[in-house]
Amino acid sequence: MAAQLRHLAGLARLPNIAIQVVPDVAHAGVLGGFAVAERAAYVETAVAGQVFEDADIITGLITQFDTLRNEAFRGSESLTLIERRCEEWTAPGAQAATPAPTAANA
Repeated sequence: MAAQLRHLAGLARLPNIAIQVVPDVAHAGVLGGFAVAERAAYVETAVAGQVFEDADIITGLITQFDTLRNEAFRGSESLTLIERRCEEWTAPGAQAATPAPTAANA
């Protein structure tokens, strides 16, 4: 996990990438991922993914994205949070929530 957080922190420092952490909020937008293009959108759930070309659905997803972005921490706040969590994962005595994969438990 620490390696993933370090990687995200490195990406967040790049000028062409914005990473914003969404706090633990109840919002429909955190139920699954989605990507929106000019004339299509892809929505992913736990069981399937689907492409939509309907303008009303795309507009709704754009609104959902804007709402999530408004709930998210600013980029600098998100980077600070990511760095803090990375430090927690690498602190002496820190234990992973799940065991690291090994040949024995894989």
